[in-house]
Amino acid sequence: MASMAKPFKTVAIATLASRVMGLVRDLLMAAYFGAGRVADIFFIAFVVPNFFRRLVAEGALSVSFVPVYTESLIKNGKDKSSGLASDILVIQTLAVTLIASLCAVSAPQLLSVFSSGGMTPELFGLAVSLARLMAPYIILASLVSFAMGYLNSHGVFFAPAFATALLNIGMITGIVFLGRFFEQPVYGAALGVLLGGMFQVFFQLPYMVRRGFRFRVSFNFRHPDLVRVFSTMIPAVFGIAAFQINALTGNFLAAMIEEGSVAYIYYTNRLTELVFGVFIVSIGNVILPEMSRVRALAEKKGVRAPDPANGSIGVRASSGDIQDMSRIISRAVSAAQFIAIPAAVGLITAGLPIVSVLFMRGNFSYADSVMTFRSLVWAGAGLVFMAAARVITPAFYTLKDTRIPAAAASLSIAVNLMLGYVLMNTELRHAGITLAACIASLAQALMLVICILRKPRVRITAGIGMHLLKILASAAVMGAAVYFAVGSADWQHSTGFLRGVLLAVIITGGAFLYFLCALLFRVDEALYIYRKFRSRFR
Repeated sequence: MASMAKPFKTVAIATLASRVMGLVRDLLMAAYFGAGRVADIFFIAFVVPNFFRRLVAEGALSVSFVPVYTESLIKNGKDKSSGLASDILVIQTLAVTLIASLCAVSAPQLLSVFSSGGMTPELFGLAVSLARLMAPYIILASLVSFAMGYLNSHGVFFAPAFATALLNIGMITGIVFLGRFFEQPVYGAALGVLLGGMFQVFFQLPYMVRRGFRFRVSFNFRHPDLVRVFSTMIPAVFGIAAFQINALTGNFLAAMIEEGSVAYIYYTNRLTELVFGVFIVSIGNVILPEMSRVRALAEKKGVRAPDPANGSIGVRASSGDIQDMSRIISRAVSAAQFIAIPAAVGLITAGLPIVSVLFMRGNFSYADSVMTFRSLVWAGAGLVFMAAARVITPAFYTLKDTRIPAAAASLSIAVNLMLGYVLMNTELRHAGITLAACIASLAQALMLVICILRKPRVRITAGIGMHLLKILASAAVMGAAVYFAVGSADWQHSTGFLRGVLLAVIITGGAFLYFLCALLFRVDEALYIYRKFRSRFR
């Protein structure tokens, strides 16, 4: 655990800064546009660019790049690997530019699908204009994704994680300042997307240059490593992006029901992504290059190789390296659930206070808070399964297996689409969409767990089942206390300041109670944090 603690902490802190800025952005979106039709139009227009942004946030476009590039670093050195990276960037950018152009040209057809014909001609025209304005962000998102994969392979985690904050800063600038120059202020938010994307790219460039990246246009299409990256990219992206595809499906289904449903789903996803992005994705981004390094060393037996994470000499590769990868997987699953389980319990028991404190202002009413909370309950429960899938999936790519993640993703997407359509036509309405996503994530996680356990050279650490039960018991104690504490306050009529103070006290108290219970149960992660904290004051 200690070997991954430093990079994980770096990524988590940087990502937390980004998510805080994201919350500020969403507070402004709620205050300026509420949960009405204008908000729905922006979110519908933002569907495709936002899909690519979420791929960047989870590193889906880098899962095929990182293992191959890390292996090249170890076997061929930095100079030859830099040429490979440049070749990949050129081909990827050309392909994504074509995709962005097609999205801009076909914006009316795409939006007719997601809007389900529920807009007036004027509003539909506005949505098309917004979608075309934001289409170039797809190119910027691919550049950001490449930079993240390159820097993570070199052991640089802060810059890629913090870059997402710059997107939020750009959007905040657009909402607050640029919108004043348009008859429809929502154009300001769309311009802010492009501004934030440019911030992201230019922020990471100096880090890449310092790590030896040199751009060149000439490339060899027959380079075996180049072929490996792009032959595995489509199934790899599909395998890791099931959650994002399901979110896209959720937007599509939500647009078919009552006004405001798209916005409720959006704000629900923002809250779950706060936990998912800060912690779970951080773990996934750290373990992918670490497992790739272990795999490359195992294939280069008996030779000492430089460790790209810290510049030191790596351990001698042997059969023990595969055991090391098994320990990395077990620790990643354990660490992810140590965060995901209490977060899920917290969102279920304190979801309404959280929504009311964060979003209930301006045009966002208490009724909107209740409707958002209805979908948040099921989305929160799905965090547990999403976390398991997110940290297990990179192990398959490290083992050069793209088939199983793609199959698990296909299962998840099929379950989500079918159940989502059925459940949204029940009394659950938009909450049925998030319940379907929860069940779909469960199906995906189960398939991945069963398949990873069948891998002959991967063994999940013994005792992890009891370890997870201890985490669940600690979270249950916390949940009971939070549930009774939440019921003692008026979250509709109290002032915003009082609600905020009460929520802060409840969350802080619940977190402390969870940590205390985890210590009493001797959960490894709690013991590690306690020892680190105690050593600081010795």
